[in-house]
Amino acid sequence: MNSIRTLSWFALVCVVVLASAARAEGQASTAEDDMPKPLEAYGKPGQPTLEQEGLAPSGHISTGTYVAAGIVGTTLGFGVGHAIAGIYDHNGIIFTAGELLGAGLFLYGAAATTTNVSCGSSSCTVTETTPLATVGGPVIFGALKIWEIIDIWTAPAAHNAAVEEREKAKQKKTSLRLQPWVAPNGSAGVMLGMGF
Repeated sequence: MNSIRTLSWFALVCVVVLASAARAEGQASTAEDDMPKPLEAYGKPGQPTLEQEGLAPSGHISTGTYVAAGIVGTTLGFGVGHAIAGIYDHNGIIFTAGELLGAGLFLYGAAATTTNVSCGSSSCTVTETTPLATVGGPVIFGALKIWEIIDIWTAPAAHNAAVEEREKAKQKKTSLRLQPWVAPNGSAGVMLGMGF
């Protein structure tokens, strides 16, 4: 019984440390981060920045990162795949907390299961009491695991599509031109042109 509790605490500490390290890696400040950003990085006035839209400031998630995050998220879980992809804030924290809750409930239920044996003159009766957590924990864990597997393989593609859409919108610039105009008969003027 003590070994189960020790193992569960060890697993909890490992997952929290991994998630914290992945989150800190994404937030680590470098000398480049401290440099002033070019005006384009801030977006147009009234237009939200990448961070405000919930998109990773680095932009696209590469194919290698996508595959690595998908494999780790599918096998290990606990939101680690989302942290690798750089989209932990998207749903990763839900998977970390929820899967830890499901696993913890199961371990609690397994540890709290009691077996009573009462013997009479000719026979013995065995009564086993199993808490609801023993069943509820795996159900919560399993449902979140299925959701996480689907999400880790679809969220990076949706993220990249949103980044591409933003890049296209940024490229669509309206321009205003003012050019001199001379007619064949010698009259002159100024022409105002607008491009989209």
